[in-house]
Amino acid sequence: AASLLVLAAVFVVAATVGRRRYEAALARGISEMRWLGLGLSSSVAVVAVALLSGISSLTTLVMLVVFMFGGCLLVLAAEVLHERQPKGLLSHLVCGIGMVSVLMPWVVLGIGAVGAWLYDGTVPSYLCAIYASSVLFVLAAILATHFRMNRKGKWADSYYAECAYMWLGFVAL
Repeated sequence: AASLLVLAAVFVVAATVGRRRYEAALARGISEMRWLGLGLSSSVAVVAVALLSGISSLTTLVMLVVFMFGGCLLVLAAEVLHERQPKGLLSHLVCGIGMVSVLMPWVVLGIGAVGAWLYDGTVPSYLCAIYASSVLFVLAAILATHFRMNRKGKWADSYYAECAYMWLGFVAL
């Protein structure tokens, strides 16, 4: 619930006091609010899932947040680089690193689940469902980001992409 509230708060700010900046950025093909909102809300979500998984180490929780939020910031940086140099490879490299970073918390949690199974432990089925659905949504976001960066089909339209990301973020959380 907290991650949905964080995402909602970011988009309420984007729809009210930050509307001019938000729409101007979208017109340029950049969405600072999207990546800020997804970074914050997915960081809250991954910490919640990690706590449910039995991870209580502060250093591990911080690492998961850094991977998640940092990955979202890297994708934002890739959008800015892509706007300045559409045919450059640097934006795609930065985006790829960002997407790998966003996927890493789920890899860490998956390794924990595999470790539990290898040592005769159990992982509750609801956590397995959360892991699987989260990885699917991260992969969907990676695919959406690929289409957006390459301006494929409808993804060339910033407003279409923004709407798709909003739905993806809402359903994922």
